[in-house]
Amino acid sequence: MGWGPCMGVCLPVILPYIAGAEKGWKKGFLASLAFSVSRFTAYVILGFLAGFAAKMLLRGFYQHNIGLYINKVGAAIIILFGVLIILGKNFQSPFCRILREHTIEKGMRGTIILGFLTGLSPCAPLMGALAMIILEAKNGLQGMAFGAAFGLGTMLSPVLLFGTLAGGASSYLLKFKRASDIAGRACGALLALWGVLILLR
Repeated sequence: MGWGPCMGVCLPVILPYIAGAEKGWKKGFLASLAFSVSRFTAYVILGFLAGFAAKMLLRGFYQHNIGLYINKVGAAIIILFGVLIILGKNFQSPFCRILREHTIEKGMRGTIILGFLTGLSPCAPLMGALAMIILEAKNGLQGMAFGAAFGLGTMLSPVLLFGTLAGGASSYLLKFKRASDIAGRACGALLALWGVLILLR
């Protein structure tokens, strides 16, 4: 699962974020890991809810637009993070500075938010997994186990490798101040653009 559709959804979110906000191989790896663990956590929660509430979850969460609203909120946060990366650390707006300090520059907080919201966003593999859980799980704990299995499958993906490489590349670019600034802003623009595309679909 992690090498297929999930990678196509996750890489455009996490790679520009890491390349624009994280510096170094280690930070890139840890950010990728935090993103993947956050997605895993979302899948475990959804699995538990699917096993516990069965058909009500699928009908209420995805057919009555709750999932759509989560997707739109996630897209707005992706756009916001992209804009914060574009503006950089030296932007003088107190609002932007506070947001940046408490999300992008605050350890893994921004990565965890992105991972969790990506995990909650409806996609074909997740819909299929939830449908299977609803049909097969006898209770919330069994649904949670199925959600964990799905989450582990998505964690075994190139996201960790590419995230590590993105962190390393951004660290290497620090030797070239101007190139580093341009690359960071370009990554912020890619992240914001991806958020816009999610918002429009």
